[in-house]
Amino acid sequence: MPGSNRSVVEDAKDLKPRSVRVFRYTPAHTPHRLVPPGRLPRPRFHLAERYRPSRPTTGITAFRAPTGPRRPSAGPIGPGVPPDPGGNSPKPGDGGGEPAHCQYRRMPHARAPDSLPLLLLAVTVLTGMLDAAGYLALGEVFVANMTGNVVFLGLSLGAPSREALLPSFLALAAFCCGALLGGRVGRRAAGQADRCRLLAGCIAIEAGAVAAVAILVHVFGVHRPWAPPLLIVMLALTVGGQNAVVLRMRVQDLTTTVVTVTITRLMGEAGSLPSQQAWRAGSVAALVCGAFAGGLLIARTSLETLLWLTGTGLGLCSVAAYLASRR
Repeated sequence: MPGSNRSVVEDAKDLKPRSVRVFRYTPAHTPHRLVPPGRLPRPRFHLAERYRPSRPTTGITAFRAPTGPRRPSAGPIGPGVPPDPGGNSPKPGDGGGEPAHCQYRRMPHARAPDSLPLLLLAVTVLTGMLDAAGYLALGEVFVANMTGNVVFLGLSLGAPSREALLPSFLALAAFCCGALLGGRVGRRAAGQADRCRLLAGCIAIEAGAVAAVAILVHVFGVHRPWAPPLLIVMLALTVGGQNAVVLRMRVQDLTTTVVTVTITRLMGEAGSLPSQQAWRAGSVAALVCGAFAGGLLIARTSLETLLWLTGTGLGLCSVAAYLASRR
Protein backbone atom coordinates (compact mmCIF):
# COMPACT_ATOMS: atom_id res chain seq x y z
CA MET A 1 0.00 0.00 0.00
CA PRO A 2 1.33 3.51 -0.77
CA GLY A 3 2.54 5.44 2.25
CA SER A 4 2.72 2.47 4.58
CA ASN A 5 5.59 0.47 6.04
CA ARG A 6 5.42 -3.25 6.47
CA SER A 7 7.86 -5.54 8.27
CA VAL A 8 8.29 -9.10 7.09
CA VAL A 9 10.06 -11.60 9.37
CA GLU A 10 11.78 -14.42 7.55
CA ASP A 11 12.19 -17.87 9.02
CA ALA A 12 9.73 -17.30 11.88
CA LYS A 13 8.28 -20.80 11.76
CA ASP A 14 10.20 -22.10 14.75
CA LEU A 15 10.67 -20.40 18.09
CA LYS A 16 14.29 -21.37 18.71
CA PRO A 17 16.59 -18.46 19.58
CA ARG A 18 18.30 -17.70 16.32
CA SER A 19 19.34 -14.74 14.26
CA VAL A 20 16.34 -13.16 12.54
CA ARG A 21 16.60 -10.73 9.65
CA VAL A 22 13.95 -8.03 9.47
CA PHE A 23 13.30 -6.32 6.15
CA ARG A 24 11.32 -3.10 5.83
CA TYR A 25 9.20 -2.46 2.78
CA THR A 26 9.79 0.84 1.00
CA PRO A 27 6.76 1.90 -1.08
CA ALA A 28 7.11 3.01 -4.66
CA HIS A 29 6.01 6.58 -3.97
CA THR A 30 4.80 8.64 -1.07
CA PRO A 31 1.95 11.17 -1.04
CA HIS A 32 4.18 14.08 0.01
CA ARG A 33 6.64 13.73 -2.91
CA LEU A 34 5.70 14.22 -6.54
CA VAL A 35 7.85 12.28 -9.01
CA PRO A 36 7.35 12.14 -12.79
CA PRO A 37 5.54 8.94 -13.86
CA GLY A 38 8.54 7.68 -15.84
CA ARG A 39 10.89 8.02 -12.88
CA LEU A 40 8.93 6.33 -10.13
CA PRO A 41 11.27 4.22 -8.00
CA ARG A 42 10.54 0.54 -7.80
CA PRO A 43 9.42 -0.83 -4.43
CA ARG A 44 12.14 -2.76 -2.70
CA PHE A 45 13.04 -4.44 0.56
CA HIS A 46 16.10 -3.32 2.51
CA LEU A 47 17.65 -4.76 5.66
CA ALA A 48 16.28 -2.89 8.65
CA GLU A 49 17.87 -4.66 11.60
CA ARG A 50 19.24 -7.97 12.78
CA TYR A 51 18.57 -9.30 16.23
CA ARG A 52 18.71 -12.55 18.18
CA PRO A 53 15.80 -13.21 20.56
CA SER A 54 16.80 -14.29 24.05
CA ARG A 55 13.85 -16.62 24.60
CA PRO A 56 10.76 -17.82 22.75
CA THR A 57 8.10 -15.14 22.70
CA THR A 58 4.49 -16.10 23.33
CA GLY A 59 1.34 -14.39 22.29
CA ILE A 60 2.56 -12.70 19.07
CA THR A 61 1.70 -13.38 15.48
CA ALA A 62 4.45 -14.73 13.25
CA PHE A 63 3.92 -13.90 9.58
CA ARG A 64 5.41 -16.01 6.84
CA ALA A 65 7.35 -14.39 4.06
CA PRO A 66 5.61 -13.95 0.69
CA THR A 67 6.05 -17.01 -1.51
CA GLY A 68 3.79 -16.19 -4.43
CA PRO A 69 1.87 -13.43 -6.17
CA ARG A 70 -0.11 -11.18 -3.91
CA ARG A 71 -3.81 -11.91 -3.99
CA PRO A 72 -6.69 -10.48 -1.97
CA SER A 73 -7.33 -12.60 1.09
CA ALA A 74 -10.68 -14.32 1.42
CA GLY A 75 -12.11 -14.14 4.89
CA PRO A 76 -11.69 -12.14 8.05
CA ILE A 77 -7.91 -11.70 7.64
CA GLY A 78 -7.67 -8.89 5.15
CA PRO A 79 -8.98 -5.49 6.31
CA GLY A 80 -12.21 -4.53 4.69
CA VAL A 81 -12.86 -7.97 3.19
CA PRO A 82 -16.22 -9.36 4.32
CA PRO A 83 -16.42 -13.02 5.34
CA ASP A 84 -18.00 -15.67 3.20
CA PRO A 85 -21.81 -15.55 3.56
CA GLY A 86 -21.90 -19.34 3.52
CA GLY A 87 -19.80 -19.53 6.66
CA ASN A 88 -16.87 -21.21 4.90
CA SER A 89 -14.37 -18.43 5.58
CA PRO A 90 -11.10 -19.71 6.94
CA LYS A 91 -10.30 -18.83 10.50
CA PRO A 92 -7.12 -16.93 11.31
CA GLY A 93 -4.24 -19.31 11.80
CA ASP A 94 -5.69 -22.44 10.22
CA GLY A 95 -4.10 -21.77 6.83
CA GLY A 96 -7.04 -23.26 4.91
CA GLY A 97 -7.95 -21.34 1.77
CA GLU A 98 -5.58 -18.45 2.52
CA PRO A 99 -2.92 -17.14 0.17
CA ALA A 100 0.61 -18.11 1.10
CA HIS A 101 1.65 -14.52 1.81
CA CYS A 102 -1.01 -14.00 4.49
CA GLN A 103 -0.91 -17.32 6.29
CA TYR A 104 0.15 -17.00 9.88
CA ARG A 105 -0.04 -18.96 13.08
CA ARG A 106 -0.88 -17.80 16.56
CA MET A 107 1.69 -18.73 19.16
CA PRO A 108 0.12 -20.22 22.28
CA HIS A 109 -0.52 -17.97 25.24
CA ALA A 110 0.53 -19.01 28.72
CA ARG A 111 -2.78 -19.88 30.31
CA ALA A 112 -3.31 -19.28 33.99
CA PRO A 113 -3.70 -22.41 36.12
CA ASP A 114 -7.29 -23.42 36.85
CA SER A 115 -6.63 -23.35 40.59
CA LEU A 116 -5.37 -19.76 40.59
CA PRO A 117 -8.75 -18.05 41.27
CA LEU A 118 -9.44 -20.39 44.19
CA LEU A 119 -5.96 -19.70 45.52
CA LEU A 120 -6.53 -15.96 45.33
CA LEU A 121 -9.84 -16.36 47.16
CA ALA A 122 -8.02 -18.17 49.96
CA VAL A 123 -5.44 -15.38 50.12
CA THR A 124 -8.30 -12.86 50.28
CA VAL A 125 -9.71 -14.63 53.35
CA LEU A 126 -6.32 -14.50 55.05
CA THR A 127 -5.92 -10.84 54.12
CA GLY A 128 -9.23 -10.09 55.83
CA MET A 129 -7.93 -11.83 58.95
CA LEU A 130 -4.80 -9.66 58.92
CA ASP A 131 -6.89 -6.51 58.56
CA ALA A 132 -8.98 -7.61 61.53
CA ALA A 133 -5.81 -8.12 63.56
CA GLY A 134 -4.49 -4.68 62.64
CA TYR A 135 -7.72 -2.85 63.36
CA LEU A 136 -8.70 -4.62 66.58
CA ALA A 137 -5.30 -5.22 68.20
CA LEU A 138 -2.71 -2.88 66.67
CA GLY A 139 -4.29 0.53 67.00
CA GLU A 140 -7.25 0.74 64.59
CA VAL A 141 -5.22 0.59 61.40
CA PHE A 142 -5.44 -1.60 58.31
CA VAL A 143 -2.41 -3.50 57.05
CA ALA A 144 -3.94 -4.39 53.67
CA ASN A 145 -6.81 -2.01 52.89
CA MET A 146 -4.99 1.24 52.13
CA THR A 147 -8.18 3.09 51.25
CA GLY A 148 -9.18 3.07 54.91
CA ASN A 149 -5.69 4.17 55.96
CA VAL A 150 -5.80 7.14 53.61
CA VAL A 151 -9.14 8.18 55.15
CA PHE A 152 -7.76 7.68 58.66
CA LEU A 153 -4.71 9.74 57.74
CA GLY A 154 -6.86 12.62 56.58
CA LEU A 155 -9.08 12.43 59.66
CA SER A 156 -6.09 12.43 62.00
CA LEU A 157 -4.63 15.48 60.27
CA GLY A 158 -7.83 17.43 60.85
CA ALA A 159 -8.60 16.13 64.34
CA PRO A 160 -7.32 17.91 67.48
CA SER A 161 -5.68 14.70 68.72
CA ARG A 162 -3.25 13.15 66.25
CA GLU A 163 -2.66 9.85 67.96
CA ALA A 164 -3.86 7.85 64.94
CA LEU A 165 -1.55 9.73 62.57
CA LEU A 166 1.56 7.61 63.13
CA PRO A 167 -0.03 4.13 62.68
CA SER A 168 -1.82 5.14 59.48
CA PHE A 169 1.28 6.79 58.06
CA LEU A 170 3.52 3.83 58.90
CA ALA A 171 1.09 1.35 57.36
CA LEU A 172 0.75 3.41 54.19
CA ALA A 173 4.51 3.97 53.83
CA ALA A 174 5.36 0.31 54.46
CA PHE A 175 2.70 -0.85 52.00
CA CYS A 176 4.08 1.48 49.33
CA CYS A 177 7.62 0.20 49.88
CA GLY A 178 6.45 -3.40 49.64
CA ALA A 179 4.46 -2.69 46.48
CA LEU A 180 7.49 -0.98 44.94
CA LEU A 181 9.72 -3.96 45.65
CA GLY A 182 7.10 -6.45 44.47
CA GLY A 183 6.55 -4.51 41.26
CA ARG A 184 10.26 -4.35 40.45
CA VAL A 185 10.72 -8.05 41.04
CA GLY A 186 7.52 -8.88 39.14
CA ARG A 187 8.81 -7.24 35.97
CA ARG A 188 11.32 -10.04 35.56
CA ALA A 189 8.59 -12.69 35.39
CA ALA A 190 8.19 -13.53 31.70
CA GLY A 191 5.21 -15.90 31.76
CA GLN A 192 2.31 -16.95 33.91
CA ALA A 193 4.27 -19.86 35.38
CA ASP A 194 7.03 -17.49 36.48
CA ARG A 195 4.42 -15.23 38.04
CA CYS A 196 2.95 -18.18 39.94
CA ARG A 197 6.38 -19.04 41.29
CA LEU A 198 6.92 -15.41 42.21
CA LEU A 199 3.54 -15.37 43.95
CA ALA A 200 4.48 -18.52 45.84
CA GLY A 201 7.70 -16.93 47.04
CA CYS A 202 5.95 -13.71 48.02
CA ILE A 203 3.29 -15.55 50.01
CA ALA A 204 6.01 -17.62 51.68
CA ILE A 205 7.78 -14.42 52.76
CA GLU A 206 4.48 -13.08 54.05
CA ALA A 207 3.89 -16.29 56.00
CA GLY A 208 7.35 -15.96 57.54
CA ALA A 209 6.65 -12.34 58.49
CA VAL A 210 3.33 -13.29 60.11
CA ALA A 211 5.08 -16.07 62.05
CA ALA A 212 7.74 -13.58 63.20
CA VAL A 213 5.01 -11.19 64.33
CA ALA A 214 3.35 -14.02 66.26
CA ILE A 215 6.65 -14.79 68.00
CA LEU A 216 7.12 -11.12 68.91
CA VAL A 217 3.59 -10.97 70.29
CA HIS A 218 4.22 -14.11 72.34
CA VAL A 219 7.52 -12.81 73.76
CA PHE A 220 6.90 -9.09 74.22
CA GLY A 221 3.15 -8.59 73.80
CA VAL A 222 1.55 -5.56 72.16
CA HIS A 223 1.46 -3.21 75.16
CA ARG A 224 4.97 -1.88 74.76
CA PRO A 225 5.25 1.46 72.90
CA TRP A 226 7.45 0.14 70.09
CA ALA A 227 5.54 -3.10 69.47
CA PRO A 228 2.45 -1.94 67.48
CA PRO A 229 4.40 0.27 65.00
CA LEU A 230 6.92 -2.51 64.34
CA LEU A 231 4.24 -5.13 63.80
CA ILE A 232 2.27 -2.80 61.53
CA VAL A 233 5.33 -2.14 59.36
CA MET A 234 6.19 -5.83 59.08
CA LEU A 235 2.68 -6.85 58.06
CA ALA A 236 1.98 -3.93 55.69
CA LEU A 237 5.34 -4.37 53.95
CA THR A 238 4.69 -7.99 53.04
CA VAL A 239 1.06 -7.41 52.07
CA GLY A 240 2.16 -4.60 49.73
CA GLY A 241 4.55 -6.93 47.94
CA GLN A 242 1.86 -9.60 47.71
CA ASN A 243 -0.62 -7.13 46.23
CA ALA A 244 1.86 -5.97 43.58
CA VAL A 245 2.55 -9.56 42.52
CA VAL A 246 -1.18 -10.38 42.40
CA LEU A 247 -1.73 -7.43 40.07
CA ARG A 248 0.91 -8.94 37.78
CA MET A 249 -1.20 -12.10 37.60
CA ARG A 250 -3.91 -10.07 35.81
CA VAL A 251 -6.80 -12.00 37.28
CA GLN A 252 -9.76 -9.67 37.06
CA ASP A 253 -11.84 -8.91 40.18
CA LEU A 254 -9.52 -10.88 42.48
CA THR A 255 -7.15 -8.32 43.99
CA THR A 256 -7.09 -9.94 47.50
CA THR A 257 -7.11 -6.57 49.30
CA VAL A 258 -9.69 -4.05 48.07
CA VAL A 259 -13.18 -4.77 46.75
CA THR A 260 -14.48 -1.29 45.90
CA VAL A 261 -14.11 -1.78 42.15
CA THR A 262 -15.34 -5.36 42.48
CA ILE A 263 -18.55 -4.24 44.18
CA THR A 264 -19.03 -1.55 41.53
CA ARG A 265 -18.71 -4.13 38.75
CA LEU A 266 -20.93 -6.54 40.62
CA MET A 267 -23.75 -4.02 40.75
CA GLY A 268 -23.04 -1.97 37.63
CA GLU A 269 -22.60 -4.97 35.33
CA ALA A 270 -25.49 -7.01 36.65
CA GLY A 271 -26.25 -8.43 33.21
CA SER A 272 -22.78 -9.83 32.56
CA LEU A 273 -21.78 -13.48 32.54
CA PRO A 274 -22.85 -15.48 35.62
CA SER A 275 -19.33 -16.85 36.04
CA GLN A 276 -17.87 -13.34 36.31
CA GLN A 277 -20.55 -12.30 38.77
CA ALA A 278 -19.87 -15.42 40.85
CA TRP A 279 -16.15 -14.63 41.16
CA ARG A 280 -16.92 -11.02 42.08
CA ALA A 281 -19.38 -12.07 44.75
CA GLY A 282 -16.92 -14.68 45.97
CA SER A 283 -14.18 -12.06 46.34
CA VAL A 284 -16.40 -9.84 48.47
CA ALA A 285 -17.63 -12.79 50.53
CA ALA A 286 -14.06 -14.01 51.09
CA LEU A 287 -12.97 -10.68 52.53
CA VAL A 288 -16.04 -10.52 54.76
CA CYS A 289 -15.47 -14.08 56.00
CA GLY A 290 -11.82 -13.35 56.71
CA ALA A 291 -12.63 -10.25 58.74
CA PHE A 292 -15.38 -12.12 60.60
CA ALA A 293 -13.05 -15.01 61.43
CA GLY A 294 -10.33 -12.62 62.57
CA GLY A 295 -12.65 -10.70 64.86
CA LEU A 296 -14.07 -13.92 66.29
CA LEU A 297 -10.60 -15.34 66.99
CA ILE A 298 -9.44 -12.17 68.73
CA ALA A 299 -12.60 -12.02 70.84
CA ARG A 300 -12.60 -15.71 71.79
CA THR A 301 -8.88 -16.56 71.89
CA SER A 302 -6.01 -14.12 71.32
CA LEU A 303 -4.06 -12.21 68.70
CA GLU A 304 -1.30 -14.79 68.79
CA THR A 305 -3.69 -17.59 67.82
CA LEU A 306 -5.00 -15.52 64.93
CA LEU A 307 -1.49 -14.84 63.67
CA TRP A 308 -0.43 -18.49 63.87
CA LEU A 309 -3.51 -19.63 61.96
CA THR A 310 -3.01 -16.93 59.33
CA GLY A 311 0.66 -17.81 58.91
CA THR A 312 -0.18 -21.49 58.52
CA GLY A 313 -2.81 -20.69 55.90
CA LEU A 314 -0.37 -18.49 53.98
CA GLY A 315 2.20 -21.28 54.02
CA LEU A 316 -0.31 -23.70 52.52
CA CYS A 317 -1.24 -21.14 49.87
CA SER A 318 2.43 -20.73 49.01
CA VAL A 319 2.81 -24.47 48.47
CA ALA A 320 -0.36 -24.51 46.34
CA ALA A 321 0.91 -21.63 44.19
CA TYR A 322 4.22 -23.41 43.63
CA LEU A 323 2.47 -26.63 42.63
CA ALA A 324 0.22 -24.68 40.27
CA SER A 325 3.27 -23.18 38.56
CA ARG A 326 4.63 -26.66 37.75
CA ARG A 327 1.54 -27.80 35.83
